[in-house]
Amino acid sequence: MVAFHSRPACTASFLLGLCFSCRTQAESLGLAQDIAPRAAKPNGTGHGEDKSASGGGSFFKYVTRPDIGAPRWNIKILDEDALAPGYWFLAPYANLGQVSYPLWNGPHIYDQTGELIWSGAPMFDHRNTHDFKTAMVNDQLMMTLVKTDDIHEGGVILDNTYNIHERVDMRGSLADANMHDFTVRDNGHRALFMTQKTGEDYQVDIGDYSGPCNVGWQGFRELNMDTRINVFKWNALGHIPLNESTKLEASFEEMCTDPHDGWDILHFNAVDKFTDGDYLISARHTDTVYKISHKDGKIVWKLGGRNSDFEFPDFRTKFTRQHHVRFHSQNETHQLITLMNNAAGHGHSKYEKPSSDSSWGLYLALNIETMKVDLVARFQHPLGEFTTSRGSVSILPNENVFVGWTYRSVHSEHAPDGRLLMYAEAKHEAANTYRAYKLPWVGKPSAPPVVHSAAMDFGDQGMSTMVYVSWNGDTETKSWNLLHTAPSGDETELIATSFRQGFETVLSWRGYAKYVRLVALDADGKEIGKSNIIKTIPPRQLETLSVADEAKWLADHSLTAVSDTVADSLILKKLGWFGYPIVAFTLGFMCCAISVAAGYFLFQARARSKMQWVKWWQHPMPGYKSVPGSDDEEKDQWDLDEDEGHELEQSKHRIVVTRPSNEMSRHDADLPGRRLPFVRQVTGPLVGQ
Repeated sequence: MVAFHSRPACTASFLLGLCFSCRTQAESLGLAQDIAPRAAKPNGTGHGEDKSASGGGSFFKYVTRPDIGAPRWNIKILDEDALAPGYWFLAPYANLGQVSYPLWNGPHIYDQTGELIWSGAPMFDHRNTHDFKTAMVNDQLMMTLVKTDDIHEGGVILDNTYNIHERVDMRGSLADANMHDFTVRDNGHRALFMTQKTGEDYQVDIGDYSGPCNVGWQGFRELNMDTRINVFKWNALGHIPLNESTKLEASFEEMCTDPHDGWDILHFNAVDKFTDGDYLISARHTDTVYKISHKDGKIVWKLGGRNSDFEFPDFRTKFTRQHHVRFHSQNETHQLITLMNNAAGHGHSKYEKPSSDSSWGLYLALNIETMKVDLVARFQHPLGEFTTSRGSVSILPNENVFVGWTYRSVHSEHAPDGRLLMYAEAKHEAANTYRAYKLPWVGKPSAPPVVHSAAMDFGDQGMSTMVYVSWNGDTETKSWNLLHTAPSGDETELIATSFRQGFETVLSWRGYAKYVRLVALDADGKEIGKSNIIKTIPPRQLETLSVADEAKWLADHSLTAVSDTVADSLILKKLGWFGYPIVAFTLGFMCCAISVAAGYFLFQARARSKMQWVKWWQHPMPGYKSVPGSDDEEKDQWDLDEDEGHELEQSKHRIVVTRPSNEMSRHDADLPGRRLPFVRQVTGPLVGQ
């Protein structure tokens, strides 16, 4: 009978035993330090409701994927009905100057409840990744990110099967890559990203200092992705004077002679493009947004900072230490942009001090006729805090606004008028993310689902086969079918089904299924993927009725004997009349070889154990001791498969493993037949495709 359930339907005592046994099996496999409770699913409108993708701990832990430790979330939803559809795209990291590689470091996709959809952390070796988002490439929606490590820094494009479609070297002969921005445009034919030059001895004459200066000059490139030739490249050297910088943490001489980072006068952190072909860039350390001509590279106008070309009649439109400037649309008189007004830095100069009551996301209208700035909307940090670096602001298709606040990976969604709809923060305080996006996505992983199956004996409750399944990156599976199968996979039986429970789903079946396969079904009940055939970790007690039933099922459903018969008949038919002697000779030779080998091992065993030869039916193998019990019981128990390298002592109620005589210690030698704890190999070998 097929059991249909969203959770294993068990009694309270069965559940307690199940949790303990699952934990024991998982820990013995080294697959999990903890089996985390499942995330609670939303219900109702959720106005003002806390919906934590939670349970204990700051990270998800999975039996099937011990290499994944994705952050958990505290979620506050104020108006669920007003939220836009989509998935969270985040890339948590511990620190920019990476010194550790925690399991949660890397790109991740979550649904709106905070349930994990995909972790790319193992794929990128748990290294830092930034600006993780989507782009259209060759008419297909793909993912893009910037990967940073000690050897290579560049852009990466992945398709919806989570395979790398393309890599982009963001380094140039005159500049290094910059992790802040990587945007693929024009259906994958163009890419925009930041560049930087350091270590240049530039002669300056500023303030009371005159001499060489290690200035960090930065710029950007637009790359033709088909030819790998620059369509446009630009650097601030010769365009932005030093006196516009508000990065003044020390004397001019000290900043100019810094042997490591030099004087970071600009700190470019975003680049975008207008419909007229000009470019939009943000410089954090001048508090300015620039429009750059695509014709001659000259600065068209400056917004903010010491030399702004625009006026700010409304104080709420002013910004400092800004990030993630983006162009959205324009008409004859106005251009619409968004940016993150960090409103504070993390230095100690007066320019790093707060310029507002908290950080804000800004939606601005630039009047290019009057050169004045109007406020369209603004979006406050949900906790009233400052994001002193990084951050992002995005407009969603339904005109909601999604804001990433970097620290603790806080992100929020707002109505077009600024009203807060929801926010979430990572439970782990060190899990920051440079930018956060909410985007549509359909993931169809090319790798098969991962399965862990173990049989567990619950005493009077009977035996159950517990199966865990996950499919990293899959967005379409709505339910899972558990199939009992023969090793070949030719014969299957549906024994359980379950609605998807999140990233990892648990199914159970009362009985012992030695080989299983999981089948993924979409919302229409259509098969969209299946796992390999997995061998279940056997139970600790092998003399149960469930094991006997499984042996009978495999015998009834196995095609091995039939296949062998068919193969033999085909061989004989091909060989003709002289095929029979060949087959007979081969079988005879094999029997002789087996007999010689068996005799040799029996002789060696006899020599080791110094056992006196008696009737063969009394001692069918070395180490066997006669005990009370019927012949049928003995036969049934000896048919069971046991670990090699151990001898078996059989009793009426149990099988006891004893250590071979050649492995006994001096202490053991005085205790013949000493019973040792039963230790079973607990890996689940892959049996077939």
